[in-house]
Amino acid sequence: MQNKEDRLEFFKNVLTSTIKSIAEKKDCEVKFGKSLSESKNNEVVNLPELNKLENLSDFVSFRAKADSEALRLKYSNNKIFEQYKPKGEMSKKLYKIAEKIRYEKIGSRVFEGIKKNLFFEYSLNSKKTNSNKNKLEVSFENYLKKFFFNIKEIKKPKIDFSKKFKQNLSFLNENLNNQRKFNEKISEIISELKIDDKEFSEDREESDKNL
Repeated sequence: MQNKEDRLEFFKNVLTSTIKSIAEKKDCEVKFGKSLSESKNNEVVNLPELNKLENLSDFVSFRAKADSEALRLKYSNNKIFEQYKPKGEMSKKLYKIAEKIRYEKIGSRVFEGIKKNLFFEYSLNSKKTNSNKNKLEVSFENYLKKFFFNIKEIKKPKIDFSKKFKQNLSFLNENLNNQRKFNEKISEIISELKIDDKEFSEDREESDKNL
């Protein structure tokens, strides 16, 4: 019988192989560890450290994180992503969220197993009260998930995104597979929201108090 360390190491190897297989990138590097900083190399996958694998929930949740990264490698072109990145710290965070939802939506259409894992993770995250994301980020993510995945918003959005997004949602949905058009339009919409650093800082401070 395998001990805990052997089981975790085996699962890490399975995740690594799965990511490379889905992404079709045999040479990509997969790292585990919360302390790892975000790499500038788009071919590197950083996953949280795997400390436990006690039940099905642990297994599926980690699979979902790995699946998402595999989809990023497969469907997201980093040069295009960087080309249309908006100005401002908060705007960049929302832009990244939108791109993540774009490639996860594409992947959920192609891979039924990945879709189930992602939906499990979405459900798990919606029940968490503590988050490293501030309220604006969570509201934005929930708004897009409601449209692209038909997932009900948990809380009322901090701002009314529909004013800027409603007339563009069909365009975004039709261009999920055209990253250039999708990123360009998302960047344009986010820039029009005019979310300044002052608003971000105040909201970040408020969120930190609740952690």
